[in-house]
Amino acid sequence: MSRLLSGSAPLRGRAGLELLVPTLDFRLAAEFWELSDPRTALLTHAIVGGTPAYRQEFTHGDVPADPHDFDAWVARAVLNPARPLFREGRYLLAEEPELHDTALYHSVLAAIAHGNGARGGIADYLGRKSTDLAHPLGVLQDVGMITHETDAFRRNRSRYRIAEPLVTFYHSVMRPYWGDLERPGRAPAVWHRVQSTFRSKVLGPHFEQVCRDWTRWHAAFETLGGHPGRVASGTVSDPTARRSHEVGVAVHGTGVDPWRLYNGA
Repeated sequence: MSRLLSGSAPLRGRAGLELLVPTLDFRLAAEFWELSDPRTALLTHAIVGGTPAYRQEFTHGDVPADPHDFDAWVARAVLNPARPLFREGRYLLAEEPELHDTALYHSVLAAIAHGNGARGGIADYLGRKSTDLAHPLGVLQDVGMITHETDAFRRNRSRYRIAEPLVTFYHSVMRPYWGDLERPGRAPAVWHRVQSTFRSKVLGPHFEQVCRDWTRWHAAFETLGGHPGRVASGTVSDPTARRSHEVGVAVHGTGVDPWRLYNGA
């Protein structure tokens, strides 16, 4: 549909309205899934994101009742080979006409999902040169599969992130155990084995993103001490300990009194 209005397309310049419909954010998704418990809503959103179709068509209306039901829900609704959501992570790439070499793009996404956000780290993970990844990374960014974010503290440092939570979940949790998951009845055992991976590679980064979104779009002026102009993650160096620290939420804005913040006011 996006091609109807681009380049030399017949309808170029004739559109009266171009409406881009993004996926639901965490708050809207929780309301749409009718999840009143924040923990259950976050766990669910970390897997299915904000795509409305996953609520009915792909899970048959199955919703986790509470945090105690979440593990069972993952096994019966997400990791169940009889449910449509099971293969959705693979089909998302196949639906994009610009992605011809799907194996390469899946490999790039797998590298990012496993924590290799910098181009050099992705290249090392794939055993390729960094210059070879300019095109696939650009295409994945153009179709909205990944985002390219600049470090909050160093402009010359950046990293790639997967924009669709289900893709991150697929490459981190499902793809390494695909053979086991295709056999009915194996989902609970696999899910039990990948709990640490889910928390570190999926839930943790997703929670940080939800916090950044909240800070950017919902935090009050009084909470931040100013208007947020940019919210990002970054890395700061500790010369004394000779190590680096990851900062999940860093806010740049206007109307902030540095001396006031320094004194803890």
